[in-house]
Amino acid sequence: MGSKNIGGKPVVQCLVAVMPETPFQTPDPSTLPAVSAAARSELAQLAGEKAISAWLVREREVLIDQWTPERGGRNWMHAYSGLLDTVVRRLFALSAERTGGGTHEGAPPPAGIAILAVGGYGQRLCAPHSDLDLTFLSERDDNPPVLHQMFPLVMDVLLSGAKIKVGYAYRILADLRGETLDHQTQTALLDARLVAGDPGLFQQFQNIYANNVQIADFLFRKEAERAKVRARWGDSVFIVEPNVKEGVGGLRDIQTAAWMARVRFGKGGEALWRDLLRRRVITKGDLHALGDARELLLSTRCALHLLSGERRDVLTARRQEEVAAR
Repeated sequence: MGSKNIGGKPVVQCLVAVMPETPFQTPDPSTLPAVSAAARSELAQLAGEKAISAWLVREREVLIDQWTPERGGRNWMHAYSGLLDTVVRRLFALSAERTGGGTHEGAPPPAGIAILAVGGYGQRLCAPHSDLDLTFLSERDDNPPVLHQMFPLVMDVLLSGAKIKVGYAYRILADLRGETLDHQTQTALLDARLVAGDPGLFQQFQNIYANNVQIADFLFRKEAERAKVRARWGDSVFIVEPNVKEGVGGLRDIQTAAWMARVRFGKGGEALWRDLLRRRVITKGDLHALGDARELLLSTRCALHLLSGERRDVLTARRQEEVAAR
């Protein structure tokens, strides 16, 4: 039996075209708290590590003051990740200036170099006291001066100045071929996005990475990894003091499902969830229930960080009423 058509197009294609936005779509930037134009202009004039750190600390406090339960989850995290992007781009530009690269507005970025956000930062889901994970990507293993200059800048501004724990890796394209990457690194790079540098190099990275992930091996390893972590935190949703990130029914379960589906079906972001709907792997009801649950978990995690003044992902009995009051 032939497929039915509407206006000359397959029914499935028409249905996908009118599907409502999913809860996993990137928020409209106009709906998010944002760094003011005056603050951005101020940052562009700063060249000292201490001054940039002070700027970041100040703007982070402004963002924290704007936190509300209604937009304290995904939207707030996207806004905070955007603030961090702004600083990382300034540090990259400053590194180029100090090593004789392009300095004028509109100058192309140095070729063969890219700064990638990975892990939770790559997903734009940084909580108030989350780590910030970066990958310094180079086309060749020749220790580019820009990256050599940027590394201490990142440490001085983000770690020493703003007290943000930074995870980092230096990689060349050849690292992505074959079986040179461990499973955790493969997972982190799934969420990689370009923050600064050469867009062409980033595209090469994406193509090489996608072609070198062994689907079955990744899925089996991810399932075994998750089972091990869940057992450590209590393999039940009925936990008096749950870990909202790593515990059963927590954020990592949602992320793990998304990572496995992404590797299996070859799509990411909004396109992945639309594809799962089209394949009937999930229903619209499942998707929106999952989105609501994730939003609650993200908001709870942010509230825990803010109340504790540090990274805390366990919802202790002592904090439960305080978090509920937020």
